Amino acid sequence: MSESSGAGYTVSAEFYDLLQAETDRRQAKRRFAEAAARSRTAILDVGAGTGIVTEILLAASTAPVHAVEPCAAMRASLLTRLAAIGADRRARVTVHPEPLEQADLREIADLAIASNVIGCLPPPTRRACWQAVSTAWSPAACCSSTRRLPNCPPAHRP
Repeated sequence: MSESSGAGYTVSAEFYDLLQAETDRRQAKRRFAEAAARSRTAILDVGAGTGIVTEILLAASTAPVHAVEPCAAMRASLLTRLAAIGADRRARVTVHPEPLEQADLREIADLAIASNVIGCLPPPTRRACWQAVSTAWSPAACCSSTRRLPNCPPAHRP
């Protein structure tokens, strides 16, 4: 999830929500709201983008959210979205501007969400991202998916 991997968004970020916000919102509610409601430690939102998924996670859970978004253009939209929500929810969000593998997050989350990002990463970056996810998981965390993910980490920690 390096800064260069987000370079393509420099041109399209301002149109991202116009093109797919409603679809992304519906999918995020369907895919992530139930799991977010069960989170007790914190939620890791990998590739938070414009914050649509982040907003759903905040609405569904009382847990803090770590939103990781290294692309400045997408992060600007994320921060704008966060500015428009209530202060109580906004206070539960920490935005990390660096790639996940550089954020040094250790055992902070019991749920990790990576919506529309992992498959877009080149294989070496994808592996580094999965390693960083496994480092960020708290000991009680688990991995589950409704579909086969490329280079997915083990279902349980070693």
